[in-house]
Amino acid sequence: MTRLVEVPTQFDDRSFDQFAGAFAEATKDGERLLFDAHAAEWASPYGLVALLAAGQAAKRSGVAELPLLTAPTQADVLSYWARAGFFREATQLFEIHGRLPRGKPAEESDVLLPVTPVRAAARFSSGRPPFWRPNCNSIRGRRWASLWRFRRRVRIL
Repeated sequence: MTRLVEVPTQFDDRSFDQFAGAFAEATKDGERLLFDAHAAEWASPYGLVALLAAGQAAKRSGVAELPLLTAPTQADVLSYWARAGFFREATQLFEIHGRLPRGKPAEESDVLLPVTPVRAAARFSSGRPPFWRPNCNSIRGRRWASLWRFRRRVRIL
């Protein structure tokens, strides 16, 4: 059996909680997932990355088959997702159904924020980012220092 996860029509940071709740509910049974984006009217880079992250989580869940993804039906939405590089990365995570645009995504754009994969996260040998200076008096240095202390306190990254 396949479980349905609806992609919001306006997929951005405001609708992420709705999507995450539907994804969490659908993954409880350990069945194959269908991400239904056919009615999507718009997705921010945040939404595109969230969809890829959900696809990656579904792929790693142990189900033998790739999760399904229905492509948006509106031509301008489909074109935007393709130019942003979404489908280039999604083909590795989903079995995509629907009409995909032909042609390759633009290499560089002054307007679009492309989807870029992060293949591995490196730890710093010193334990600190290379741009961090403990005695930096600039605003940027103080912000990074406070972020670094916060990170150490809550043990993230």
